[in-house]
Amino acid sequence: NHFFVHTPHFPYAPFNKKGPHTAVSAFPSSFAGNCPSRLKMEFAPVPEEAPGHPTPVSLGTSIIACAFAGGVLMAADTRTTMGKFISHRGTNKLAQVGERIFCCRSGSAADTQTIAQLVAHYLDQHSIERGKLPWVKTAARLFQHLCYNNRSHISAGIIVGGWDPAHGGRVYSIPLGGACIEVPYAVAGSGSTYVMAWCQDHYKPNMTKEEALAFCQGAIANAISRDHSSGGMIRAVTITEAGVDNVTIESPNLPYELCLDPKQAALTNPTASVTVKA
Repeated sequence: NHFFVHTPHFPYAPFNKKGPHTAVSAFPSSFAGNCPSRLKMEFAPVPEEAPGHPTPVSLGTSIIACAFAGGVLMAADTRTTMGKFISHRGTNKLAQVGERIFCCRSGSAADTQTIAQLVAHYLDQHSIERGKLPWVKTAARLFQHLCYNNRSHISAGIIVGGWDPAHGGRVYSIPLGGACIEVPYAVAGSGSTYVMAWCQDHYKPNMTKEEALAFCQGAIANAISRDHSSGGMIRAVTITEAGVDNVTIESPNLPYELCLDPKQAALTNPTASVTVKA
């Protein structure tokens, strides 16, 4: 599973707490091995007197991926925020980086888009040279090296999922900082803190495709109901040996809404009767 590709110069201009930065050099001209070891960008800070320091665009997101019997299912909300301002209601946070490999993006929109484009470029070259589909693990390691080697300049939390002939369906979590962990399911983003317990309670191994779809959509719907930075629709993608299938659920048809939950209504109604079990 070794490859050797030419790395073109790729302009990159992320934003962090110290203000915008511009790239002064890109990646090494070439790299070899199972995964590149020097995927690091060099940044030069823009002078403080430079006009315009725009606010970074954050995905403010809820994303999830789950392996099931035969493949992987990934889902995300569609809201993009700039602080308290909703800048986009229909963002697609599921980026395809290979024929059978996708990633869920959370963090800075610019950072995650650029990293996904770079990984897609590397995997395309890799699959051409090998003459077959790349491994999901290879994509995950590429994301890990990019996130880890540039951790001081970017904000990117990634979930990688997909199917390959060697290992079947696989899910990898690459949180902020650049770790790479293979997991049966992963949830991330600002809405993930609201649904961690829900996911632990509803997850079960070796789910069917229908059960995995209900699990992922239920998690995102619960996150949307509780996290103000998550919202819009639910986009889901199913990745199997047979191919890729996309599903979109618009807001009126979400599987869960907090305002319609009878338990929530009882908690918020001061006159509601409460039954306490002994």
